[in-house]
Amino acid sequence: MTGGTKATATPPENAIDKRSTGIASLDHVLSGGFLKGTTILVLGTAVSGMELLGRQFWQQDENGSYLITDAEPRPGMIDARTVSLEKYLELGRGERIVVDSLSSVILKYGIDTTMKFLSICAKDTEKRKSNYLFIVYKGLHTPLEEMRISRAADIVLEFKERYDGIENEHTLIVHKIKGMDLPTRAIPLLIKENGLEISTTSRVV
Repeated sequence: MTGGTKATATPPENAIDKRSTGIASLDHVLSGGFLKGTTILVLGTAVSGMELLGRQFWQQDENGSYLITDAEPRPGMIDARTVSLEKYLELGRGERIVVDSLSSVILKYGIDTTMKFLSICAKDTEKRKSNYLFIVYKGLHTPLEEMRISRAADIVLEFKERYDGIENEHTLIVHKIKGMDLPTRAIPLLIKENGLEISTTSRVV
């Protein structure tokens, strides 16, 4: 390299319309990250690690919005516990919008109103080429409710944990990705102090 010119890497062609997940190894698995203009549904339990994905995704964008609906907000997050559902759309600004959690919306407003809300969010994100990421807690909803919201989302990820003696095994299941024809994949993951790390080794399930 001469003349002080800094070389820059050219992103792969299939990554140009993608937005980083906030986890480099997951970006690799998803060929660049989440497709811009899509809605993302993340399912799991409170100890599965899914909230870490939400935070890591949100923290990539200074103008992103993290709407917390069922807990005390952390610095930078928006307290949406007492606002109306219509207000969520006003509060959600930036290219990365996280709703934590969609479970609270379902429990408060019912599944039919939630489906209308998801439809509005999908149109908004497609128009602005942003991304909505919705966190959903497993075990709080009926199978039919989970099926309906999963069908409405463009991307569906599920975090699972398995206890084997004193060891916990955490796995990310990729159920659905818009624009990609792929079998369901299981990806091992590690939960560390600074966030999630995902193995690039995966298996078909």
